[in-house]
Amino acid sequence: MGQIIKSYVRRDSDFAVRYGGEEILLCLPGVSLSDCRLICTRIHKQIEETPFSCEGNAIRVTVSMGVA
Repeated sequence: MGQIIKSYVRRDSDFAVRYGGEEILLCLPGVSLSDCRLICTRIHKQIEETPFSCEGNAIRVTVSMGVA
């Protein structure tokens, strides 16, 4: 999941950090609110479509996201 999120950090000013226990902050300075929503939609879809391994089993997960 981290690799998916990290793939959207493309400029020197962008960053992704763990903000809390399960919270991740993706900061994209200068990117419009509408573009941020689009990026979040892409991240959400990519995570939802990616099988993750848990104790030898492939599982699917989803995420909750917000934009501010």
